[in-house]
This record gives sequence, C-alpha cells and structure tokens, in this order.
Amino acid sequence: MISAIGSSPGVGRSTLCRALADWLAGLGASVDHFEESDVLARPAFRPVAEEFAGGAGAVRPETLVECTRA
Repeated sequence: MISAIGSSPGVGRSTLCRALADWLAGLGASVDHFEESDVLARPAFRPVAEEFAGGAGAVRPETLVECTRA
C-alpha cells in the first residue's frame, strides 16, 4: 500500500503516483491507482468527505491513513 499525502498543490504527488503505478504494473504488481478527485466515489473514504465537509476545510492525517488502510 502506497499513499502520497501532501498539503501543497503542484508538489508532484499526482505525477509521482502515476509514474509509480505504471512502474509497478509493468512489474506485474496489482495496482489500484486513483486520483484525489475519485476519493468521494469510494465508500472507504466516506469519513474523509464527512470530515472535510464539517466546516474546517481540512482532514486530519489520521483519518486519511485509516481510510487508506480500509
């Protein structure tokens, strides 16, 4: 399981993740790569959406990690 987490836009998370997913898939690994914008479509990430919508405009790193594990 690999998760890239960062708070600044444009630091290269998407580029890194795309390249890593392609590389791992090329090695024959099973890869489930999805973009940040797809988080809301995944039931395991419902707590992330709920926490973000709670008004703070942020999500605790612990929530992200637990949802990623799920």
